[in-house]
Amino acid sequence: MSYFSTQLGAICTAHGTQVSFSAALGIDQALLSRYLKGKVRPSPDFLRKIAETLPAEEQAALFIAHLVDELPASARALIQIRAVGEKVRESADDYGAQVRLPNNLREAYDFLQRASVENPDLADHILTTARLLRGH
Repeated sequence: MSYFSTQLGAICTAHGTQVSFSAALGIDQALLSRYLKGKVRPSPDFLRKIAETLPAEEQAALFIAHLVDELPASARALIQIRAVGEKVRESADDYGAQVRLPNNLREAYDFLQRASVENPDLADHILTTARLLRGH
């Protein structure tokens, strides 16, 4: 599943049902379902509807997820895409802050981020593990 689909699913859940969320966006529920399953990439028209309908923080999260999906997997570790602007929360300095993660995964992400800054050896180990998991 794509980052966009995952992020859209989290936002859809926060807004209630697929039926109510698709109505709020002004799209057919079947089309929303295809976006959520990752079967259809978002069209410029759908991205425009997001910009017109959702709050800035949710817009930013979806647009970032969409841009990350467009990057080759090998480039995702090299490029940082982040939201800017006063309407978007300050913690949007990294992609992880924009993705609506389950609380336990968010806590693990935050812990690893803090620990790797404080301990360069741990940072090297995390990077080595990530490379192994990615098959590099």
